Amino acid sequence: MMKRTGVSTLSLKDFHLPYDSTQEQIKTVLQKLKMPGSAYIPGVIYMKTPESVDQAFEYAKWPV
Repeated sequence: MMKRTGVSTLSLKDFHLPYDSTQEQIKTVLQKLKMPGSAYIPGVIYMKTPESVDQAFEYAKWPV
């Protein structure tokens, strides 16, 4: 669908790919897109505790 409409990137929000997703789950979702580099992490991730900071940085380590 993305190719047909000319969309080259897609923003996945946390309700599509929750912040507590494992690296394997993230990799699986990105492989389903079948377009390397076509998705990026949401722009704003709220971090109110040290634990949420750790979780956000781990989430941001998307497989390439």
